[in-house]
Amino acid sequence: MKKFFSALAFVAMILFPFALKAKTVTFTINIPEAAYIQEIKNYSIASFDGKTSIEVNYESGITGVQVRANAGYDLVSVAYGDRTSSPYNGSVYVDLDDVADGGTVDIIAKEKEARVFTFTGNPDEVELSHGGLIYDKENNVDGKWTISDTSDYGSYLDIECHGDYIVHSVINNATGQEALYSYNIDKPRVSMYLSASEYPEGANFTISCTTLAEVRTVHVSIEVVDGTADEIVVRRNGTYDPVPSSEWSDLALNPSSELPLQISAADYSKSIYKVEVNGIEQEASYGSFNLNDLKNGDKIKVWPNFPDVSVPVKFTYVNEGTEGAVSSVYVNNQLLDESEWSTGEFTVKLGDKLGVSFNTSGYNISSVTVNGESVSTYSYSETISDETPLTFVIDAEKYPDYTVKLYYPAGTIRVYNSYGTDNPIELPEGEDEVTLTIERGKNYINIVAAEGYAITSAINLETENSVYIPVGINSDMEIAIYTEKFDRDNLCVLYLAPNPASEDGSWNYANVTLSMYDSNLRKVITPSLGYNFIHYAEQDRPFSLSFYPDYKIYINGEESENVYGRWSGLEDLESNSVIKVFAKDAEVPTYNLTIDNQSDGGVEILADYVKALEGTEATVLGATDIEFVTVSATDSEGQSAYIIKVNGEEVTANAEGKTIAHIEADSSISIEVDSKVSITEITSEGNAPIYNLQGMRVKNARGGIFIQNGRKVIL
Repeated sequence: MKKFFSALAFVAMILFPFALKAKTVTFTINIPEAAYIQEIKNYSIASFDGKTSIEVNYESGITGVQVRANAGYDLVSVAYGDRTSSPYNGSVYVDLDDVADGGTVDIIAKEKEARVFTFTGNPDEVELSHGGLIYDKENNVDGKWTISDTSDYGSYLDIECHGDYIVHSVINNATGQEALYSYNIDKPRVSMYLSASEYPEGANFTISCTTLAEVRTVHVSIEVVDGTADEIVVRRNGTYDPVPSSEWSDLALNPSSELPLQISAADYSKSIYKVEVNGIEQEASYGSFNLNDLKNGDKIKVWPNFPDVSVPVKFTYVNEGTEGAVSSVYVNNQLLDESEWSTGEFTVKLGDKLGVSFNTSGYNISSVTVNGESVSTYSYSETISDETPLTFVIDAEKYPDYTVKLYYPAGTIRVYNSYGTDNPIELPEGEDEVTLTIERGKNYINIVAAEGYAITSAINLETENSVYIPVGINSDMEIAIYTEKFDRDNLCVLYLAPNPASEDGSWNYANVTLSMYDSNLRKVITPSLGYNFIHYAEQDRPFSLSFYPDYKIYINGEESENVYGRWSGLEDLESNSVIKVFAKDAEVPTYNLTIDNQSDGGVEILADYVKALEGTEATVLGATDIEFVTVSATDSEGQSAYIIKVNGEEVTANAEGKTIAHIEADSSISIEVDSKVSITEITSEGNAPIYNLQGMRVKNARGGIFIQNGRKVIL
């Protein structure tokens, strides 16, 4: 065996240099700028750079190259050895295995023959652009522009009019035919494609311009009945810009390009009731009217609003017990509460848009008819345009329900028959298993940990695989849910300022999500205006904060930065932190406080309920609650031992026994000992408040250095 490998190595030493030998090839060309050489393997390019001959070294493994023509040139032939190749799609492949080391490849090229186009036109009315060049008065000779095109397949020419002129026609002089598509006629700017296949040798064209006033030969009038002009929108064909109502009494149209005239409701969710032309009612198309056959002098009347008429709607079912085949009903894009239509009969108004969705996942729906006409078994959407009652007949059969059995530690989970937290399912108290009947079409169950617990895993007992929560149910299942104790023993304060864009200060959307990346621990909180106290665990960080309209947040007095949807400071948020949320454009003032606390530690002053204020000066951000917590509290009769004043006004305890002042301006705080009260009850040293090193009050302090009774302690 050893001799075999030695012999193999010897053969490799002999053959390897020949197998890996590099190759040098000389390329010659008659026009240096006409072509370039590109490797097939790594796409590197060799250019002639003004020379008629170049030498290129190719490493082993490069088996072929492509000779390609540059813009404005054509390859005629490429020759090497005894082979001469003609170009295919503008290039020639050279097989380097057929070219000897030191061999030559000869390239013959020529300038591409340009296709020449002549355009006759008035340079005072129009100019052309092609290939990045402008053709205007300066290069118009005897009323003509000459344009050369050397592209392989064709190129675009832009024709643009000056002032009030529009392009009326571009005639091919050889055929007498219009060269523009109909939708391009009578526009201030048009494009045409100079196709190499259609015009292989070029062509001669004549451009004619006119003005809108000359081509708008049809004049009509529009009258709004039982409504106002701002309830409708009128548009000429080919433009999105509405026609101002000031023009409706004499609306001028170009019959060749500006019809149909479109009339629609200004509110996209509504439809127009009726349109007449010369007393003849017109037919609507998807809630709008497209008036195509208008003549000079036509009178158009528009009724934007439908009469106040109720139209009955009725659902009937071929098979008993299949009422669930209708899953939802919408009126004017608004979802109706199920109680409004589940009885099978309800009414809509004339002009309403009625939408009905059918539960195809829970039911086998054979057919749906409306007043005898077949409609889709998936959904229905129509504008109620007449007073005829609507009767839906639904022929459906219910698919069998799914049976889902859950096993779990009693009292540790909550279950919902939805993707979110609506449709709660009541679990038997004290039991550790439950059998659920889940309808198809409502086949999601969401399993959420009860307060104080976390879901560690959920297992499909049949497959022994983990299941993702919420669980999509598509068969009978048995699921085991495993939980563990989970304490949210940290606290932060979230202050939500009023939304200035709302009369009552409410926000369109307000949401705090704990454990945003862990569905087993996730908890969604809807904060209210003012102060909110949020308990969280370290695993819950970073929070997801989401509010609308746009907002900004401050964490412990510093404005946070939103980087790719994440707010700085939330990932390592410490307990007893303060988060304040304001509208994005709101001015957030800073208020200065002067403090005269003569209680000698008997009263602590907490800004935002958690941040201790010490010394004689402090600042707070925006509207702020100040809580005064009495450490050495009362006499034997429960009377306060201190007099607390803010801006000279005494602050007393509220009904809950808390002493709180609301700060909305620079303020002074004073705390004096009440000489009339004998202090007999002093908080013991072990129960004194605890602060972190940043001066914020801490609950359940552990694992670090803290401040208590003015001294550093390790807990």
